[in-house]
Amino acid sequence: MFRQEADLCAVNILTPWEDATEQILNSNETPVVCIVGSKNMGKSTLSRYVVNSLLNKYQSVAFLECDVGQSEFTPAGLLSLNIVTTPLLGPPFTHMQPPYHSLLIGATSPKDDPDYYLACLRQLCSTYRTELSCGPQGAPVPLVINTHGWVKGMGLDLLIHLLRLANPTDILQLAVPEFAPQSSYKNIPVDLLSTLTPSGTELPRVALLPTNVNDTIREKFRAHDLRALQATAYFYQTASATGMMTPRWQFHIPLTARVPFQVPFGQVRIRFMHLEVPVDQTLYALNGTMVALVIDRSIPTEVSPQPASSLRVIPWNTPLSAEAHHCVGLGIIRGVDLSSEMFHVLTGPIPKDLLQRVNTFVRAPALDLPAPFFTHGYDATRAHLPYTTKLPLEGVGSVAWKTRRNLLRRRPTKE
Repeated sequence: MFRQEADLCAVNILTPWEDATEQILNSNETPVVCIVGSKNMGKSTLSRYVVNSLLNKYQSVAFLECDVGQSEFTPAGLLSLNIVTTPLLGPPFTHMQPPYHSLLIGATSPKDDPDYYLACLRQLCSTYRTELSCGPQGAPVPLVINTHGWVKGMGLDLLIHLLRLANPTDILQLAVPEFAPQSSYKNIPVDLLSTLTPSGTELPRVALLPTNVNDTIREKFRAHDLRALQATAYFYQTASATGMMTPRWQFHIPLTARVPFQVPFGQVRIRFMHLEVPVDQTLYALNGTMVALVIDRSIPTEVSPQPASSLRVIPWNTPLSAEAHHCVGLGIIRGVDLSSEMFHVLTGPIPKDLLQRVNTFVRAPALDLPAPFFTHGYDATRAHLPYTTKLPLEGVGSVAWKTRRNLLRRRPTKE
């Protein structure tokens, strides 16, 4: 069942990584460490290693997740500020936890609305400085920032703006040797230090580090696979009474067999992000979909008319304020009861005190349900799968399942 691979280990921590981290630990100031580099360079592994090392010196570490496509503690589509108190010993879907503060981007890339992305980053950086930089009893709390892997064009501009907002003490930049053939598209094309101007403080220390990724080993999971794993781990994980996540899952109970929450139409507002849906198609577009559960403190200037008098829809072109909302997590609208005007909602492991404050459901393009969510519980039956059809697509919100062709077939071997 298991076979040993020669010269292959689960985690490869390079000596330059250890030296750079040791220098950060020996610093007298509270570290703010920003880890940058192109995609598939080992940024997440390095981030976890730095966090675990800092936990040897500090009681807790703040973690700012800037990669909305592959988040560390939350499902995709969110920017989050997290508090870490225990070592990170596995991939992201094994240690998901409620964020200290989370903002909804609603996409797996900031390219659709870069200004809003920067506004969210500015808000999270401000939250760290005002609320977390000095922990309980004045104990310092360092910050580790994991950036996105988009380092060309607009992505590079966003990265430079992030560095100016965060004002890090250390920048750990992953790169490949200049003579390597992939250096032209893997390395950051500018000197980051030259793009920063000190504002009453010294410039950050920059350490150029080699990547630990072996290009000869093919990745088993791609980005969409990891996002599906995170969504699966999120909705099947159990919530503890203290609000902290424990690594326990209930895969033996399908989502279709779980008792949902009932949410009256009049207690929530409906918002569609990055897309426009006709008002009379709102419920069709929501039924059987994943939505963000948001505490929105802003007051909309206009509410669209709707035959169901208690259903309130915020105009799609009304922006979501980065300063006035908090995304507590995700939910699945598994049914809509028109007679009682109720949404039937399944949620992730969210503390009940936060669920009671949710006042907005947000439907965004990045919030897609993985296909196994529909089939789990119907594996050994010929019963019709809910929310699916073999007929041509019709109606708002319908979409075809994407065919994934990245599954390797076993090749015949000679005896």
